[in-house]
Amino acid sequence: MQRTYPIDFLAEVDTNVYVVDSTGNESAIEGLELDILTKASPSDAWQLSFATTFYGNGQETTPLPFDFSGESGGPFTGTTPMSFNPPPTSTPPEPPALFLASLASYWAHWKTYQGPPVGTIFSDGSFTSGYGEYIDQYPDGSIYNGYPTTFSFSVDTSQPGWEFSAQGGYPVECGGIDSTLTATGGSAGAVVQDPNRSTFGAGLAPGSYASVTYQNLHESCVLANPDGTLAVVGDDGQVFSATGTGA
Repeated sequence: MQRTYPIDFLAEVDTNVYVVDSTGNESAIEGLELDILTKASPSDAWQLSFATTFYGNGQETTPLPFDFSGESGGPFTGTTPMSFNPPPTSTPPEPPALFLASLASYWAHWKTYQGPPVGTIFSDGSFTSGYGEYIDQYPDGSIYNGYPTTFSFSVDTSQPGWEFSAQGGYPVECGGIDSTLTATGGSAGAVVQDPNRSTFGAGLAPGSYASVTYQNLHESCVLANPDGTLAVVGDDGQVFSATGTGA
C-alpha cells in the first residue's frame, strides 16, 4: 500500500526480442522486460520511467522471484494487507545504496583492464562478465570511429532509483548508469560528424569538432544473491546526449 505520492509499481512482462543474423534472416528470442511505472500526483498520468529487457535461455527467461507478504487470500482480506514490495530484511554483501555505483565501477574496470576487478562480488552473467567482454573490444583510450576515445561510467543522478525485495528479503536496486564517450581529434585533424549523422548519432549536427562527447543511459537492476554475490539484470541503453566543442 502506498498512501503518498509519487507512487510506483514494477511489472515483469513477457516479450520477444527480434534479432537479425548475418544473412538477414529475422528471428524472435523469448524474453522478459522489467518495467517501472510511476505516478507523480493524483492528476498526473502514469509514466513509464524504467524499462530493461533480459532474454536468452534458462534462468534469464525465468521471472525474478520478487517477494510479497501478508494474507494469501488477496490484498484487502484479513487484518494484514498483501504487500508486493516489502522492505528487504536480509543482509547483502554491501549497502544497497552502493549497488549501482559498484556496477558502474565494474564496467569501467572492463573498459580499462579488459577483465573484472580482483575479488569482485559480481557473479558471472550476461550483464556482468558477458557485457564486459563486449565493451572491452574498445578499451579506454583506444581508437573508436577513427579517433582516440576515452570512456567513463557513473550513476545517472537524474533518476531516483527504486528498491525492491526478492529471493527472501534480499534487496534489488534499479536505476540508470551513464556511459560517456569522448572522442578527440588527433594528428589526423578534427573530429568529423558526417552529413548523414551516422558516425556519432542523430543528435549531433554535421561538421568538424575538436572533440565530441555523447552519453548513453543504461537501465539495470542489481540483485543481492543469498550466496553473497551480486547479479545484474538488463543493460538496455540509448544515446540521450551528443555534444561537440568547436574545432
